[in-house]
Amino acid sequence: MFRFMAFVWDADDCSHTEAANLLCRQLESASSDWHEVVHRNGLVVYCAGIGPGTSRAYVLHEQAGVVVGALFERRACAEAINGALTESATQRIIATRGRALIEDYWGRYVAFLADPNSNTRWVIKDPTGRLPCFKTQYRGVSLFCSYFGDAMRLEPLKLSIDWDFITYRAAVGINRADRTALHEVTELHGGECLEFRGAKASRHLYWDPGLAAESNLVEDHASAARQLRETVRGCTQAWARFYGSILHRLSGGLDSSAVLGCFKNKSASHALTCVTYYVRGGLSDERPWARLAAEAAGCEHIECAREGRVNFEDMLRIGPLPAPASGFSYLEIGPLEKQIARERKAAAVSNGDGGDSLFGRYGTRFAIADYIRHHGLRWHLFTVAADVSMIRRNSVWKVFADAARNPFVRPIAHGVGKERLREGRKLVRSEAFEAAVSQSREARHPFFQHSHVADSTAQRLTLAIQPELFYNPLSRPEDPDPEPLSPLLSQPVVELCLRIPIYVHIAGGRDRGVARRAFAPDVPRQILTRQWKDGVQGFAEDILKSNERFIRELLLDGILVRERVLDRGALEKTLSSVPTANSASPGELVDHIATEVWLRSWDGLTLANS
Repeated sequence: MFRFMAFVWDADDCSHTEAANLLCRQLESASSDWHEVVHRNGLVVYCAGIGPGTSRAYVLHEQAGVVVGALFERRACAEAINGALTESATQRIIATRGRALIEDYWGRYVAFLADPNSNTRWVIKDPTGRLPCFKTQYRGVSLFCSYFGDAMRLEPLKLSIDWDFITYRAAVGINRADRTALHEVTELHGGECLEFRGAKASRHLYWDPGLAAESNLVEDHASAARQLRETVRGCTQAWARFYGSILHRLSGGLDSSAVLGCFKNKSASHALTCVTYYVRGGLSDERPWARLAAEAAGCEHIECAREGRVNFEDMLRIGPLPAPASGFSYLEIGPLEKQIARERKAAAVSNGDGGDSLFGRYGTRFAIADYIRHHGLRWHLFTVAADVSMIRRNSVWKVFADAARNPFVRPIAHGVGKERLREGRKLVRSEAFEAAVSQSREARHPFFQHSHVADSTAQRLTLAIQPELFYNPLSRPEDPDPEPLSPLLSQPVVELCLRIPIYVHIAGGRDRGVARRAFAPDVPRQILTRQWKDGVQGFAEDILKSNERFIRELLLDGILVRERVLDRGALEKTLSSVPTANSASPGELVDHIATEVWLRSWDGLTLANS
């Protein structure tokens, strides 16, 4: 699988240079798969796992740096970069300190740049891609990597667990967006630049979602639909050409069906296979909808039953991660998906992630506030309220009353949100929960640390930027895993969707109305008119029950209980054979299992150094 490793240091400091040279020798001796792609004073970048249909390295003119991952030209969203970047492109990138990458290109990448005329280097991550970039330090050298297990194979790193992070994760159910669970490891976020001037480093946010959402608004419904289709098609076609062969997760919902429809191209040379997962005997079944989409696309469609045969003990084999993973899909469908991808020679597994939030499904409560912010109090506001009332099935007056209360739910910043959250985290001790509440403001993603970011923009991006496991935690570095792909999170798509106000997305009282109009040529009518989603009832409960013995042994006397994050008595009641009204939900239980497993993976390595 594709990975990168980079070392940045002050070239004028002999001790830092000596440490960097030591790390380079260790990395090269660790595996013959590592290849040096750039080597300048103060900057060395290596890549591993580059092959047909994988992420790659784009070297700048005269070794001025490298962009690792996937890089496309902004024009028409469709042209992939072939090989090295030209002299003129390099000059503009360096002259703008890397900002030209975000302005002129898009993709899923991390860039390492060096100014040929000074001791200045830049590390930049694209705004919306999911290729991870972790940073730690060793004797004055900043070490960057995509797969943290590679860093652990070098010189012993002194690492310690951030218990504030763990407490927040336990109480809120998601990882903190501002840092990792290890004190000594940070993550470069989307749209961020880390600038090094000699030994000094500073962070800058190059991509501001607040500005992206407020410039060149698209308020005409027909124009918005036309631009949305053109942009999504351009990006999906670019990804298809990049990978050549793709396995697409098809649920039969609007988002995954739209992506599938946009992958279609009569003259395309890429191969496409769809896979739909279902539960035998489940109360709902997505297969009829998925079949409609696959038939319309004319591609192979594989239906795979989710058997629920998941052995949670396999979680104990996860590699070193800077933060706990979420869920257990990598255990359940991960091996099957890798097998299908290998048989079909698929280099990537794509999905419809991000569509619900970007297309306005969860944004109706912001429609009135957005309209007032852009246009003030006008008669058309009543039309917007009527659209919201049709979707939410409330009266217009209740819609206005809700809007007046500014109902954006920052989970634990407001009383109502705090109460709801507490109801869903029944196993967390009260002291730990209150400690998490106190972290809520500082735990925000850098995107949302500016007051000018509208609530609707924050909500749409909060869901769209939820982290995805780029690497399966159980995979080995040499495994040829397919790369995860979320075409709807391509930067041009995200920027366009933010420029279309919520009240346009839902005009006419249609949930995701612009998207339904945009993809009418690509998605079967039955899916376009569908207004609900099927769900699988009881599946997670069955998996937890089949692993009951392991879960009891893991949690009841585990690290989270020992460190007084979880309440052992509440755990006992939840894990008893007779569930009660106070039992924790399966989702909460899975979260704590993932965190406990992560703590066990570091126990003995880091706790002694905490």
